[in-house]
Amino acid sequence: MTTSTELLKPAITTAFELYVYAAIRERFAQYAKHNGHIKIADYAVTGTNYSVHREVWHEIGGRKLKALLIVDGFDSARLDQNRGTRSGTRLYLTEFGEWLQITRTGAWTEWQGAANYWGCGVSAAPYADEYADAGCEDEYMPDSERQLGGGVEIVSDHQVSERYELATILGQLGAGMAELIKKLPARYNKLKARAELAAQYCR
Repeated sequence: MTTSTELLKPAITTAFELYVYAAIRERFAQYAKHNGHIKIADYAVTGTNYSVHREVWHEIGGRKLKALLIVDGFDSARLDQNRGTRSGTRLYLTEFGEWLQITRTGAWTEWQGAANYWGCGVSAAPYADEYADAGCEDEYMPDSERQLGGGVEIVSDHQVSERYELATILGQLGAGMAELIKKLPARYNKLKARAELAAQYCR
């Protein structure tokens, strides 16, 4: 016989997880301000006597958004010996205390003169015209759906709870904070040096 307590367990678990996700956003968003930016597209091609590399970063109001990488689900698959696909998702905690999930589509190749690329949607997929300029063969040019696939979306605590394991998020959050702590002293020293230099000129 199922008791009322057993029936309530899923609801209690969900409520607890939502509380934890909200607490993470509230307490750790401030550290995202000191971390890196969110890459949403990458395009690279190398030929006999040329090399092209372009990157696109997620921006708000013309400024690159900073965030902590919480879950790295990017992966790749091999289609044959020399080429394959790039896919997967990443979950970030932004400096504004929001969850941001990016989903990518793309391809990789070991053929010289063919492009390696991935993108997260229409706004993240410029440079498509550079495939022809770089001399890529037609068979390696992406079709419009693959080039423009993927997406960038703000997700709620509930959506994060449905899509990710709490243990995974806590584990990667801990690892990310450990890396950030290593970077902070160097950044502090740079700022201190700039401040001292500015003070000398103001005397």
